[in-house]
Amino acid sequence: MWQPPRRSNCEHLAGAVAEMCAALLPVADDVRILATSREPLGVAGEARYRLPPLTLPAPDDPDGTSRSEAVALFADRARRADQQFSLNGDSAPAVARLVTRLDGMPLAIELAAARVEALGLAQPLDRLDDRFVLLARADRAPGAARHRSLAATADWSYQLLSEADRRVFRRVSVFPAPFTLEAAEAVAGTDAGPGVLRLVDCSLLAPPREGPDGRSRYLMLETLRGYGLGRLAEAWRWSCSRGGGCVAACRTGSRCCGRPPGAPSRAPAYGARRTTYYAENVSDAVGWARQAERIDGERIPDCSTTSTTAGTCAPPPGAGPMP
Repeated sequence: MWQPPRRSNCEHLAGAVAEMCAALLPVADDVRILATSREPLGVAGEARYRLPPLTLPAPDDPDGTSRSEAVALFADRARRADQQFSLNGDSAPAVARLVTRLDGMPLAIELAAARVEALGLAQPLDRLDDRFVLLARADRAPGAARHRSLAATADWSYQLLSEADRRVFRRVSVFPAPFTLEAAEAVAGTDAGPGVLRLVDCSLLAPPREGPDGRSRYLMLETLRGYGLGRLAEAWRWSCSRGGGCVAACRTGSRCCGRPPGAPSRAPAYGARRTTYYAENVSDAVGWARQAERIDGERIPDCSTTSTTAGTCAPPPGAGPMP
C-alpha cells in the first residue's frame, strides 16, 4: 500500500529548493509553495514565519502551568510512556522546571517524557547538564537519524554551517545570557557580524531583542549553548574562549558601571539597569576568571556599585588560537 512520504525540513536542500521556486513561481500564478526549513530560502516573494518554541509556564503563575504548550506536550507524551503518570499539584512544578530548562523545544520535551517511566521526574532534572547523553530515543520506529536524539539534531544543524559560521557559533556559546554584537566580536573577532546574522537565519540564535539600555542583544538557547560548549571542549580551547568571554564581560561591566560619554546626570540608574541585564554574563565570566586565576588589574568590576575600575582577563599562555 502506498504511503505518503514522511515530511521533513529542507535546509539541507535549500539551494535546490530555491532554484525550483525561482523557476516555478514566475510562470505559475496559482502556485504556492510551503517549505519548512531552519533557514530562509532567500527567493523573491518569500514570506517568512519563524516558528517560536512552545509556550512555557510563567514562573510567577503556578496555576497557569496547565495552559503551557510545553507542559501539555510533555504530559501527553509522558502518559504514553507511563500510564501511571499524572500532571497534578505534586508533579506540575517539576514538569514546569524541566520544560523550561529544555527551552520549550518539542523534540527535547518528547525525548525527556519518554524517560519518565524509567527515571521519574527528579532524575532528568538533575541530569540535564548531560542532556545530550540522556535524551535519545530507545524505540525502533523508523525515522530520520537526526530526529532520534537531541545530539543528532544539534549536530545536523551544526554540520550545515560553513567553517567560519561554526567558529562563531562555538565562541558565542560562552555567553549564558543575552549578548550584544560588540560582545560577540570580542570573543569571535571583529569579522563576526555576518556569522552572527547567519546564526539568526539558521535559528541557532534568537533574533535580537532590545534591552533596557536600548541596545539589541542576541540569545542562544540553553540546549544549543550546551552543544556549542561541548564543541569548544572537544577543541581543547575552553580556557581561551572563556577568557575572551571574560574580557567582553569585564569591558561591559566597566562601561556600564560608569557614566556613558555625554550621558545626563541620570547615568548611574542607566548603568544599574544595563548591568543588571548583563549580570549573568559578568558573573559567569568573573567566576571563571577567579577560578582560573586569570584576573589582572586592581580589581574585578563590582557591578553592585558605581565603580569604574575594572580588571581584565586573558586566556592562559600557550592556549593557541580560539577554535
